[in-house]
Amino acid sequence: TTGKTAQDDEVQVLNPDEEPIQADRFASFEDARDFPREIREELKKAGFPSPSQIQAYTWPLGLRGKDIIGIAATGSGKTLAFLLPAFAQMVEENHRPERDGPGALVM
Repeated sequence: TTGKTAQDDEVQVLNPDEEPIQADRFASFEDARDFPREIREELKKAGFPSPSQIQAYTWPLGLRGKDIIGIAATGSGKTLAFLLPAFAQMVEENHRPERDGPGALVM
Protein backbone atom coordinates (compact mmCIF):
# COMPACT_ATOMS: atom_id res chain seq x y z
CA THR A 1 0.00 0.00 0.00
CA THR A 2 1.35 3.38 -0.98
CA GLY A 3 -1.06 5.40 1.11
CA LYS A 4 -1.69 7.75 -1.80
CA THR A 5 -5.12 9.14 -2.61
CA ALA A 6 -6.35 11.06 -5.61
CA GLN A 7 -5.73 14.78 -5.30
CA ASP A 8 -8.19 17.41 -6.47
CA ASP A 9 -7.02 20.64 -8.01
CA GLU A 10 -9.71 22.72 -6.36
CA VAL A 11 -11.25 22.51 -2.90
CA GLN A 12 -14.30 24.61 -2.03
CA VAL A 13 -16.32 24.62 1.16
CA LEU A 14 -19.71 26.27 0.86
CA ASN A 15 -22.37 27.16 3.42
CA PRO A 16 -26.04 26.15 2.93
CA ASP A 17 -26.54 29.31 0.83
CA GLU A 18 -23.74 28.09 -1.47
CA GLU A 19 -21.39 30.88 -0.40
CA PRO A 20 -17.70 30.04 0.07
CA ILE A 21 -16.58 29.87 3.70
CA GLN A 22 -13.26 29.48 5.47
CA ALA A 23 -13.38 25.97 6.89
CA ASP A 24 -11.42 24.19 9.57
CA ARG A 25 -9.08 21.53 8.25
CA PHE A 26 -7.30 18.55 9.81
CA ALA A 27 -3.73 18.56 8.51
CA SER A 28 -2.75 15.41 10.43
CA PHE A 29 -4.38 12.40 12.05
CA GLU A 30 -3.43 13.89 15.43
CA ASP A 31 -5.80 16.78 14.68
CA ALA A 32 -8.66 14.24 14.62
CA ARG A 33 -8.54 13.64 18.39
CA ASP A 34 -12.24 12.72 18.43
CA PHE A 35 -11.40 9.50 16.57
CA PRO A 36 -10.17 6.60 18.69
CA ARG A 37 -6.38 6.53 18.93
CA GLU A 38 -6.37 2.95 17.59
CA ILE A 39 -8.04 4.06 14.35
CA ARG A 40 -5.60 6.92 13.86
CA GLU A 41 -2.68 4.54 14.42
CA GLU A 42 -4.06 1.99 11.95
CA LEU A 43 -4.42 4.67 9.27
CA LYS A 44 -0.76 5.59 9.74
CA LYS A 45 0.32 1.93 9.75
CA ALA A 46 -1.56 1.44 6.47
CA GLY A 47 0.80 4.00 4.94
CA PHE A 48 -1.37 7.10 4.93
CA PRO A 49 0.79 10.07 5.98
CA SER A 50 -2.19 12.36 6.66
CA PRO A 51 -5.90 12.72 5.89
CA SER A 52 -6.77 13.03 2.21
CA GLN A 53 -8.04 16.37 0.97
CA ILE A 54 -11.71 15.49 1.35
CA GLN A 55 -11.12 13.94 4.78
CA ALA A 56 -9.19 16.99 5.96
CA TYR A 57 -12.18 19.23 5.24
CA THR A 58 -15.12 16.93 6.04
CA TRP A 59 -13.94 15.45 9.35
CA PRO A 60 -14.12 18.74 11.31
CA LEU A 61 -17.61 19.43 9.89
CA GLY A 62 -18.85 15.89 10.49
CA LEU A 63 -17.56 15.86 14.05
CA ARG A 64 -19.61 19.02 14.69
CA GLY A 65 -22.73 17.26 13.37
CA LYS A 66 -22.94 19.24 10.13
CA ASP A 67 -24.51 17.76 7.01
CA ILE A 68 -21.95 17.22 4.25
CA ILE A 69 -22.10 16.77 0.52
CA GLY A 70 -18.73 15.95 -0.96
CA ILE A 71 -17.71 15.66 -4.58
CA ALA A 72 -14.29 14.17 -5.17
CA ALA A 73 -12.45 11.79 -7.46
CA THR A 74 -12.57 8.02 -7.15
CA GLY A 75 -9.82 6.98 -4.76
CA SER A 76 -9.91 10.26 -2.85
CA GLY A 77 -10.98 8.79 0.50
CA LYS A 78 -14.66 9.80 0.41
CA THR A 79 -15.92 6.68 2.18
CA LEU A 80 -13.86 7.31 5.32
CA ALA A 81 -14.48 11.04 4.98
CA PHE A 82 -18.14 10.42 5.73
CA LEU A 83 -18.07 7.27 7.88
CA LEU A 84 -15.38 8.01 10.49
CA PRO A 85 -17.19 10.99 12.06
CA ALA A 86 -20.39 8.93 12.26
CA PHE A 87 -18.57 5.96 13.79
CA ALA A 88 -16.76 8.21 16.28
CA GLN A 89 -20.08 9.69 17.40
CA MET A 90 -21.64 6.23 17.77
CA VAL A 91 -18.69 5.04 19.88
CA GLU A 92 -18.85 8.18 22.04
CA GLU A 93 -22.59 7.74 22.60
CA ASN A 94 -22.20 3.99 23.28
CA HIS A 95 -24.60 3.29 20.41
CA ARG A 96 -25.89 -0.28 20.29
CA PRO A 97 -27.87 -1.23 17.14
CA GLU A 98 -29.83 -3.93 18.95
CA ARG A 99 -30.99 -1.30 21.44
CA ASP A 100 -30.90 1.94 19.44
CA GLY A 101 -31.53 0.84 15.85
CA PRO A 102 -29.48 2.13 12.91
CA GLY A 103 -26.81 4.66 13.80
CA ALA A 104 -26.15 6.19 10.39
CA LEU A 105 -27.74 6.58 6.99
CA VAL A 106 -25.37 6.49 4.04
CA MET A 107 -26.79 7.23 0.60
